[in-house]
Amino acid sequence: MTPALEVDNARTHNLQGVSCRIPHRAVTVVTGPSGAGKSSLAFDTVFAEAQRRFIESMSTYARQFLDQRERPPVDELRNVLPAVAIESKNSIKNARSTVGTITEAYDVLRLLFTHLGEVRCPHGHGPLRRYSPEDAAAALAAGAAGARFFVVVPMPRPAKRADDALAELVRQGFGRRLDGREVVRLNAGDKWPKALDPLPLVLGRFSAEGTATSRLVETLEEAYRLGDGRCEAREEGEPAAQVHFSRQLGCRQCGAVGRPPTPALFSFNSPLGACPACQGFGRVAGVDRERVVPDPGRSLSERPFAPWNTPGYEDLYGPFLAAAAKEGIPLDRPWRELTEAERAWAWSGRGRHTNLDKFFLWLERKIYKVHVRVLLARYRAYNPCPDCGGRRLVPEALAVRLAGRSIAELSALSIEAFRSWLAEVDFTPAERARAGHLLAELGERIEVLHRVGLDYLTLDRQARTLSGGEAQRIHLAAALGSGLTSTLYVLDEPTI
Repeated sequence: MTPALEVDNARTHNLQGVSCRIPHRAVTVVTGPSGAGKSSLAFDTVFAEAQRRFIESMSTYARQFLDQRERPPVDELRNVLPAVAIESKNSIKNARSTVGTITEAYDVLRLLFTHLGEVRCPHGHGPLRRYSPEDAAAALAAGAAGARFFVVVPMPRPAKRADDALAELVRQGFGRRLDGREVVRLNAGDKWPKALDPLPLVLGRFSAEGTATSRLVETLEEAYRLGDGRCEAREEGEPAAQVHFSRQLGCRQCGAVGRPPTPALFSFNSPLGACPACQGFGRVAGVDRERVVPDPGRSLSERPFAPWNTPGYEDLYGPFLAAAAKEGIPLDRPWRELTEAERAWAWSGRGRHTNLDKFFLWLERKIYKVHVRVLLARYRAYNPCPDCGGRRLVPEALAVRLAGRSIAELSALSIEAFRSWLAEVDFTPAERARAGHLLAELGERIEVLHRVGLDYLTLDRQARTLSGGEAQRIHLAAALGSGLTSTLYVLDEPTI
């Protein structure tokens, strides 16, 4: 006989002693009119008992974090498999959940960027790299900083006893600094120049000789020791080239230091990776200007500002209109016909009058009052974060590239475009060895999304904006992408 899940005398809700066999490794459809007990059998009996038994197999410590169901009213269930239930409605309300995080494709992508990503300068100067003293010496000997150059350590001014710190440097033998392009000698009694922070301390003058000398390597080692792993090489004369070196990932042109990639750096749910301005949400709360001026056909004299057209705030119009007339702004011209500069003045123009920006800032300070919160909610809007441009991550994460693209750019591709990119990108054998199974894992998760018909979605699409059918297919893709076998899938209205 074919192995099957056997239900004896199920009495959940309106089921009247139902007994049945549900074959394993087969598709079984539970159908019938509304109220016949389809969900009572599939979800409230079969899935509920399967989940209850699975949770009971765990330790007491693990069970306290899981929702434990009561045993459904059924005489017996035999041959129960571990079950996954996928409902047709979209119950996700969290703004941080995306298609990529639910399917875990984004998590695999973060690991790929950690192992294969090229860290680039956030100011657009190309890849960052580490320089040992030997590497830096070889670059300088080849002419990276010109034919003749100084090795310089920028010494930050101490918060206290700066003059004593300068005297200690002189005592240790560091007796020269740069003043523009000139070398100035330091004496034990000198005071730290107030205009210099940091102080460009000169450790030596060298010539580019094609081959690094031991003296240059030793000087760079000393410079790294003094400069906390960083130093500069400045060309002698004009025009002067300046090159930065660092033991960490650094930019030779501007000296910017990058953070070594870690999975948390690419996570907008982590303090390390989330944009500080929007906390990783990609948008910030603001004012919906179209709601503030709902009828742009009104002129200023016709009082177009909705929040001021109330008994509590209508007195603001008097000083505002007087200031507008003094500014030369026409009071009888419709709002939509005012110039951009004139509308900008109404929002943030200077003066003793209350403009719209001042008004909403004042309301923000009164947000502890219920009626103020209600008023603000009427005109609230969520705009893309000005710092990250809606990409949710810190600049260090966005500066890392994989095959020329940032993780935000890849997440914004449709599943169809992402599949094409993954098939076309040419990783070297060394890169594939570093990636291990991650490329195959990512490809499988993207392929499952393609197979369930979601080619038009993007990985950065917010999960709470999905329809019920899309959410069900996303959860199905997540379940199938995990590679589980011998599992019972219970789908609610799968035709959607």
